[in-house]
Amino acid sequence: MEQVGRYRLLAEVGRGGMGIVYRATDTELGRTVAVNTLRLSEYATPQEVAGLRERRVREARAAGHLNHLNIVAVHDIGQEGDTAYIVMEFVDGRNLDDMLAESAPLPVDLALRILADAARALDHAHARGIVHRDVKPANRTRRESCSTARHRRDKIPRDGRAVAQAREIFEMRGVRQTLGIPVAGGAGET
Repeated sequence: MEQVGRYRLLAEVGRGGMGIVYRATDTELGRTVAVNTLRLSEYATPQEVAGLRERRVREARAAGHLNHLNIVAVHDIGQEGDTAYIVMEFVDGRNLDDMLAESAPLPVDLALRILADAARALDHAHARGIVHRDVKPANRTRRESCSTARHRRDKIPRDGRAVAQAREIFEMRGVRQTLGIPVAGGAGET
């Protein structure tokens, strides 16, 4: 695969349970982006494909409403053939998982900055009814291309796999009932 939509795929930068992320060029705007791809043909039934497609669109739309310094911007969503994709801001940096593997423990001041950036991002999302479902070191990217440490920021991705409306995630996974957390108007509420 060399291109999806108007995005020319340049290099693989990550791989996860739901797909492959590429550094890419937006051929219309000439900017570097990240493209998270998912091959729909890897799912067995048409119902699974339709459900996954619907969920990714819903989640990308929810994520698209977030605008925060510490949250990766979603630019576009689409599908070409059996490949669904989400286009996001490309963060040129290293993920926290790699940083920890290289030099754990991190210096206290750096660890506190990373935690503060994550807390601000999650607070912003939660205030808008959005829950990140996959907070982990591999999903924290520290921008290294800034000239001073003061301007380096950690980013949380908000791709379709990682973001959902809070009420939907509680209802989808039954977490509300399991943990006894009431969600106004939720399924099964008494």
